[in-house]
Amino acid sequence: MQSALREDILAQPAMLDAAAQRHAAAGGPLDAAAAILGRPGITRIVFSGMGSSHAAAYPAVLRLFAAGLPVHWVELAELLHFGGTLDAATALVVISQSGETIEARRVLERLAPSVPLVAVTNAAASTLARRAAVVIDTFAGAELGVATRTYTAALLALHALAARMLGESQVAAVVAPALAQVHAVAAAAPAFVAGLDEAWFDEAPIIVVGRGPALATAHSGALVLKETARRASEAQSSAQFRHGPLEIADARVRVLVCMQPGPTAAFDRALVAELAGYGVPTLTIGPLAPGHGAWLPIADAPFAEFAAILPIQLLAYAAAERRGLVPGTFRYIGKVTSTE
Repeated sequence: MQSALREDILAQPAMLDAAAQRHAAAGGPLDAAAAILGRPGITRIVFSGMGSSHAAAYPAVLRLFAAGLPVHWVELAELLHFGGTLDAATALVVISQSGETIEARRVLERLAPSVPLVAVTNAAASTLARRAAVVIDTFAGAELGVATRTYTAALLALHALAARMLGESQVAAVVAPALAQVHAVAAAAPAFVAGLDEAWFDEAPIIVVGRGPALATAHSGALVLKETARRASEAQSSAQFRHGPLEIADARVRVLVCMQPGPTAAFDRALVAELAGYGVPTLTIGPLAPGHGAWLPIADAPFAEFAAILPIQLLAYAAAERRGLVPGTFRYIGKVTSTE
């Protein structure tokens, strides 16, 4: 049985280019959503999703939080049962590839009509989209297996929304250098993954760490390793990793470091050096040559998270093939989660 997952992964550069041009249009849903989220009387703006959809919101939430906006990042399952009263003072941005995931549907059942709702989805005719005041299409195209292109497409749509909320109109121009980097990494990553040491294809657990926007890469990366290769993997903040989990560091684990350009990159580089001293095989995706382990460079520029996920997706694909699996297919779940 053949898998289309590799094609989905390598189609992301062209897909993102096309989506960026569509998001650049003025007067569309991005402007409408920014107007709703900026209404007087809105005291909370909650970004919420599940799985890779939830992870995709984190970089945009960080940008908005740094700018002083009252943003919150709460997964849908927690919002559903522990979110308190949602009223007209709380605006929701719900991210769902299908618009049909069980948590989204149950939140919608409880949502008063007065609550402003923005949907970020790849399914413009879904239950979520029909209920929303504004629908932001991610323009990911068809995707049958695990989330690859829908993750990066949501990442882009949410960055575009954040830009509109911050009064920035030139979305395509701002992200153009990052999208050029996606093309470069997509060209280099297949050979890079093929040349990795066999340690990356055995049964040892993989800890995927990152800070800032790279934490989204860590969460999506660990998820795609689980779903695609059924590899035990865990996402951690690289800072949190030092607060206890570092005790598991030895030759029996692997650590993949998503090193985001910016103020914390040097801390991640120091972590890689320390892990090497403990005999841990490490793989770094980021701007600084770590001095130890494998390294795939990502330029020191904003929005590196668009490109950083691609080699992890390809690693998951290769690991699945080595195990005799059909990459991207599910064993127990489906594309849309229907059980809470």
